Amino acid sequence: MKNRILLITICIFLDRAYSAFSQSLPIKPARTASFMTTEGTYMDVDVSPDGKTIVFDILGDLYLLPITGGHATQITRGLALNLKPVWSPNGRKIAYISDFSGAFHVNVRDISGKFHKVLGASDQQLDYAERTKWYTKGHSAAENPVWTTGGQSVAIDNLLYGLWGSKRQFHSEIGHIKAFSSDGRLIYYIDSGRFCSYNLNTNKKDILLKSSLGSKKRLIKPR
Repeated sequence: MKNRILLITICIFLDRAYSAFSQSLPIKPARTASFMTTEGTYMDVDVSPDGKTIVFDILGDLYLLPITGGHATQITRGLALNLKPVWSPNGRKIAYISDFSGAFHVNVRDISGKFHKVLGASDQQLDYAERTKWYTKGHSAAENPVWTTGGQSVAIDNLLYGLWGSKRQFHSEIGHIKAFSSDGRLIYYIDSGRFCSYNLNTNKKDILLKSSLGSKKRLIKPR
């Protein structure tokens, strides 16, 4: 268990020339801050499909950490706020919410940093606040990105973005998308506290769980 101690060394470099991921804003760093920590709060964590690596966000950047513990590797730098990382099904890419482009959108990158794409960059930015109503005009960055089964598209709220430029928007009630079925035919989502499915082929909606999920957290694993 001692080997599982999380030891993170975080060095914040804001100089845009230092990293390929830094934004081109006319801001220069006055100083560099470095510190060490063994814990964090308000973090989002996801485990890679092979179960070997954790990706998490802390203080606006993304880090990789072996599942056995050890030293965390920083994979994003710069002025952007990077949140809610999620592994792709093949473990080669990570989807996350970021204002890298100057506004909050879904971003996708690979581990090496050679591939980085902003999805829906021309769309209205995601609202960086949890939705208090089920039907709103905006889309919430408080939602986690959700990969399709084949790993070629990423959903956020009720929007589905393809990695190569396609876009699909579902009816407003099909928001809060949580998962796709293993065969890719069904979307699982939350509608007014009910757990529902939507068939992409037949456009049929089914209510799978009628009781409210608001008062109790439940683990549901789609097939």
